[in-house]
Amino acid sequence: MVLVVAFDVDGTLTPISSSWSFMHLMLNSQHRAKNNFRLFVDGLISYDEWVYREFSLWAGISVDIFNKILLYLPWRSGIEELVRVRQKYRNNALFVAVSGGFNLLGERAVRELGFNDYIMVVPKTCNGVLTGYVEQYIDLNGKGEALMEYARRHLGGEEPRFICIGDNINDVEMFKICNFSIAFCFNKKLYKYKYIDVFLNTCNIRNLAKLLDKVIIALANK
Repeated sequence: MVLVVAFDVDGTLTPISSSWSFMHLMLNSQHRAKNNFRLFVDGLISYDEWVYREFSLWAGISVDIFNKILLYLPWRSGIEELVRVRQKYRNNALFVAVSGGFNLLGERAVRELGFNDYIMVVPKTCNGVLTGYVEQYIDLNGKGEALMEYARRHLGGEEPRFICIGDNINDVEMFKICNFSIAFCFNKKLYKYKYIDVFLNTCNIRNLAKLLDKVIIALANK
């Protein structure tokens, strides 16, 4: 049995709820982005079209600048406790970031937090600049499918058990497939979903690390 711990990133591992909004703010594209978001919310454009329109606002931006901005995004205070749990179970569980955020944050999670891998947005680039297109992204409600596909490709046919941690309604489809789900620092709209085992009504990641320690032990011993 393989144990996979799947984390949302934006608003879960970071105190910033949206790396997209943070990027718009830093690149002064937030006003045009609001119009795109309104069109999507009103059902006038699809999620795919919304993603395209968002990235088209950044066409021509240097990849170095884009990545340097993302390096300013902090992890939550107390993240060292989560790193401690990750190190404790490094031989017993895979930690994977599953997020609609940008792939550099996934690379940072691997490098700085000890995660094994990530499934995140990969911008398309050419000659060191963003093209305005995307190579890879997770559909709005596609985290569960993306996580299952990851398991099929990387776990060699072994049937995994999943622990999932997220904060918003786009994590619900991921929660559905998990053996144990934790809503952390969450949108209150999540209360209506039955797929969540624990509502951790705090944004203190030290509390999350303590709970996760217990859950990993419980699932690993089943």
